[in-house]
Amino acid sequence: MSGFFTAGRVYRRGRWTFQCLAVEAAPWDEQRRAVGFLTRDDGTGTVHGMTDTDWESWKDTEQPPTKS
Repeated sequence: MSGFFTAGRVYRRGRWTFQCLAVEAAPWDEQRRAVGFLTRDDGTGTVHGMTDTDWESWKDTEQPPTKS
């Protein structure tokens, strides 16, 4: 397991799933952010950004990568 979200990985917590698409430093403050799809079990979702603070509550929820 990494020390932050990893692009291409899926994280699940309760009814939420976060599929990480990219990790980059924000140009305005250089804080790293993970960007991806945040979805609920009912199929609704949005594009969402995660920070180091968010990582603390998601870090133990990484799922195995899905096979294409």
